[in-house]
Amino acid sequence: CSIIVLAVKVLCVLFPHLPLQYEFLKRPQLGGHPAIVTHTQGSQRLVLDYSPDTPGIRCGMTLQQALSLCGEAEVISADIPRYWTAFNRILDSLEKKSPLVEGAELACAYLGLDGMHLIYRDERAVVDAVKEAIPQGLKAQFGISEGKFLACLLASQSSIGEYRTLNGNISSFLKDLPCDTLPVSEKSKQKLQEFGLRTLEQIANLAVGPLQSQFG
Repeated sequence: CSIIVLAVKVLCVLFPHLPLQYEFLKRPQLGGHPAIVTHTQGSQRLVLDYSPDTPGIRCGMTLQQALSLCGEAEVISADIPRYWTAFNRILDSLEKKSPLVEGAELACAYLGLDGMHLIYRDERAVVDAVKEAIPQGLKAQFGISEGKFLACLLASQSSIGEYRTLNGNISSFLKDLPCDTLPVSEKSKQKLQEFGLRTLEQIANLAVGPLQSQFG
């Protein structure tokens, strides 16, 4: 499923903590207990996903660091091929709702909405139709905007099962969002934190030269 979504109005479907969601569906007895999903990189076990109620844990940190913050967490070895197989099935289902579907990365999908007004009466109807394509038990957030980046940010700020669309000034929406919402590596996010950059407004106020010198 690799159809490219053009630069039109798009719906972002975001599945927060998808690896962990899959593990909880497989082993419901884990529900309510803190958990960490790890993968191996070289000789290290790194955090791929984690329970959202485990403060301080971040994707990419070592398992040892994570357990120092939450020693009682259940440690689960990631089954990445299984996650992708299940996610690709979701993308196939979404193609029944829109002919333009892109699985940008695991847990994030985009649907092109160009012409969808001929099928659905409004944005709420589109989101409700997309929900029907999502397997029961999976949690998702939705965002609608011109362009994928903004749609993804809106989805990340919506409540589970709900959608956000932009009403008002884009700058006003962006300025208070944390740097963690940027689609960059965990290493870059950590570096932004070290420089004291916490919000997108702070980044937007910087000259391009200094940013490029530090981040490329």
